Amino acid sequence: MSSPEPASPPTRRSHAERRRTTQAQLIEATIESLVEDGWSGTTTRSVAQRAGVSQGAQQHYFPTKRALVEAALASILEEQQSLAATWSIPDAAGERAAFVLDKLWEIHCLPVNQAVQELLTVARTDPETADAMSRLVVEAERQAVAAAGIVMAEAAGRPGFAEWVRTSVATMRGLVGVAAVGDPSRSDLWPDARAVLLRGLPRDEKS
Repeated sequence: MSSPEPASPPTRRSHAERRRTTQAQLIEATIESLVEDGWSGTTTRSVAQRAGVSQGAQQHYFPTKRALVEAALASILEEQQSLAATWSIPDAAGERAAFVLDKLWEIHCLPVNQAVQELLTVARTDPETADAMSRLVVEAERQAVAAAGIVMAEAAGRPGFAEWVRTSVATMRGLVGVAAVGDPSRSDLWPDARAVLLRGLPRDEKS
């Protein structure tokens, strides 16, 4: 009977891999904390505890609450961009505007966007948060315009197309904020807004 093969030694992760893992844990914990505990309840200590890492490690990578939030915002943008990259373009050109609106609405309804709503509220009275959120909003709108332009290539060159996308995104952001107050009578706002936005799509001047 042959002797069993010796067990392979455990693979040691590189320092870079451990760093990326720790940073990802801290960013995820920051987003979860903003959603569940709000801005005031999110602290560097609570984020470290939630992430399961030492506060020393947290301070090494993200020394302040502001740094954690900045990293969380960058992660949210990256996640939204990766989602848009998976969209499949409908064959019928007439279905693409509705498709884009529905996909953007799905992104705005992700739980992670509750963290964005929390920070938008804070930004009203906090200049540093306002600066960060302004950059987030501008970049999110740029990504939305780019993604919509790929799906709706036949409409992307029309005057007012980018403004239509940005207005649509701003409308969704507002609806998510209204929904956050938990008023059940407002549950039909999106279908109505969707219909209005579709009617507002810039038309081909030749048609």
